[in-house]
Amino acid sequence: MSLYSLNTILCSGFLSPVTSSLKQAGFFGNIIVLVVIVLSCISWAVIGKKWLKFRQINQENKRFLQIYEKAGKDLGRALDAAKQCPNSILGNIFVGGYQELRSLSTVEDGKIVFTQSVLPVIARSLDNSISSHSRHLEDRLVILAVTANICPFLGLLGTVWGILVTFRSMALVGNATIATVAPGVATALITTVVGLAAAIPAATAYNLFSSRLNRFSSEMEDFSSSYLGLLERTLLSVKNRAK
Repeated sequence: MSLYSLNTILCSGFLSPVTSSLKQAGFFGNIIVLVVIVLSCISWAVIGKKWLKFRQINQENKRFLQIYEKAGKDLGRALDAAKQCPNSILGNIFVGGYQELRSLSTVEDGKIVFTQSVLPVIARSLDNSISSHSRHLEDRLVILAVTANICPFLGLLGTVWGILVTFRSMALVGNATIATVAPGVATALITTVVGLAAAIPAATAYNLFSSRLNRFSSEMEDFSSSYLGLLERTLLSVKNRAK
């Protein structure tokens, strides 16, 4: 048996019950299936986009941190590293803090000179940048949450509707034959299956992305503290040299 024949048999074996169930599900059942499929397609688009974005951010964060840690007190070198990693949220936070530092400082002999009073301002700037990046990372995750929560209930609605159709058909005919109960049972089964098939990936992806988002938030907070600590050590070393 050829691979093409095997694929044909498998596809027909999988699709035949689905297509026959959809034909028997009736108008209301098909409407529920259509709504669930639309939500599932949207959620899969969000999953793909978020996965690629989070993967890119993670890679560039690691690359930026490697250069940043080697740079030490050389803020110019760290700034160059941040510009080379435009998708790094840590690099973007550094650039925001660096620009705020430059606006509040003076440059003497090619070095940035600042006072203790600028540190609280920079800390607020870093906090604002963290909040902004967190909101951006959370964008569209609500679609996954809505899909994960609504689709099982849509499937349940189809199940209840199918049972009602089944009992109504039995009451009209007076007996329970396959032809009588098939439309209602088909509605109940197909809507339940489609609802769960849409909800399970959305719920799984939402939990994974939420966990990744919490990790990004922790990394941003840690980097902010490290950056402020670097500025404080730089200021302290300048004071010690002045003595």
